[in-house]
Amino acid sequence: MTTADNMFTVNNQTFDKECIYVVEASTSNEFYRFLAFNKGKIVSFKYSWLTAEFKELDDVAAIEILNNRCNKMFAHCNPLVLKDSIDVVYKNTTRSFYLSDAKLVCLHDKILLNKPNALVISRMSLTLKTFDCALFYDKSYDEFSVVDKKYYEAIVKYMDNKPIVDASGMQINMNNILDAVLDNLSWSEIQELVEPIINEDSSSEYEPSGDDDDEYEEDCDWDDIVEESDTDDIVYERDDEEEADKSLVSRVNKKRKI
Repeated sequence: MTTADNMFTVNNQTFDKECIYVVEASTSNEFYRFLAFNKGKIVSFKYSWLTAEFKELDDVAAIEILNNRCNKMFAHCNPLVLKDSIDVVYKNTTRSFYLSDAKLVCLHDKILLNKPNALVISRMSLTLKTFDCALFYDKSYDEFSVVDKKYYEAIVKYMDNKPIVDASGMQINMNNILDAVLDNLSWSEIQELVEPIINEDSSSEYEPSGDDDDEYEEDCDWDDIVEESDTDDIVYERDDEEEADKSLVSRVNKKRKI
């Protein structure tokens, strides 16, 4: 039911109508989840199709009944149905984030992140087929690590033509990138500062294609994405990281003088 112009009530819980999300149950997802972020508190519900009520039904029928019932119950809230998610390590814990229009939503841990202004890709691994990325805002950033390469296209699409800086061949201290942002350098200028640090002789442009992993593997040559190495993977030595950071800091400082 609706209690005020900007408020809703469900199961005796009242919440603001902003930031309301649901994820439907499926054969790979036991629960139908509802989550509302309410300026200081979080309202959440989950309903399983693996209960005694549905034990006489096949899985598909049970899931359909549960989803229809829950969708009707929450219809007055006009929730955003979340579908696409990525698995990342965030704050030392593996989590699934759903990519909504304006937010990144982790339902399990009830985390809500704003859509970033820009993204910095780093540490692409040949062996693990993973990369790290930093999500930059006006005066801060968040970091995702150990992101599977299969999510690259989804993340790029999600950014919707917002700046993406490719620092894929190195691990770079993102605080130095933030310093450049706070110094009002444009993202194109930051990309120019980063490129010589990674590899002056090769391009780090990434152009994935194909729908499944097998096609993805054939179409995407990861040797072209990262800087050349004598080993099967990039090894990030501390001295190399420090030199890369010093080089970036030096370039930012030179830019300040221009």
